[in-house]
Amino acid sequence: MRVYLAAQVLSKTVANALESMGKPELSSTILFIRTINDWFDCLNVANTKQHFQGRNANLAPYKWSMMRVLENDFLGFLDEWYAESQSAEDVPKKDRYKLFISRETYSGMHITVKSFVSLAKELLQNPSVEYVLSEKFSQDPLEEYFSKQRGCGGRNDNPSVQQVGHNMLSLMVAGSRAVSSLRSNCRKRPREDEDI
Repeated sequence: MRVYLAAQVLSKTVANALESMGKPELSSTILFIRTINDWFDCLNVANTKQHFQGRNANLAPYKWSMMRVLENDFLGFLDEWYAESQSAEDVPKKDRYKLFISRETYSGMHITVKSFVSLAKELLQNPSVEYVLSEKFSQDPLEEYFSKQRGCGGRNDNPSVQQVGHNMLSLMVAGSRAVSSLRSNCRKRPREDEDI
């Protein structure tokens, strides 16, 4: 997904800039930004050397020890924040939900972490699997495909089965040369068979 804009705002660089201001009232914001930055990093491990190049342990390929970061540190942070927001006695009970992220976002983050950790643990039980690259668990290829499908349809928002079949054939013939929509929700990534 196209989260790079959020990743730029919720980045270690922004947290460092806020920290350099020396204002104690920013400490919770800084912690939030650092935690989300680490979460983004943990779910975007692209290769086995990325953590060396960026000097960032969160970008290391997943092995058993890395699951703790997501399960305990990240989910623990969210759970602690939620508990703190619900126990704020100086805020009326009906307004306490405003002190936390939306219920849907909270649930989505929990589902994402639990699903990834469960699947990674399952994969790592296989003796032939040494590590897991979290970026490979992406829906971007699917989104890119449907973007290309929509592009083939022009102004037609409700294609028939025959039109979808024709578009599929066109996309197979065009292969990776088919262009996805410029306003799609994902960035084009170089394929392993393409020159970078």
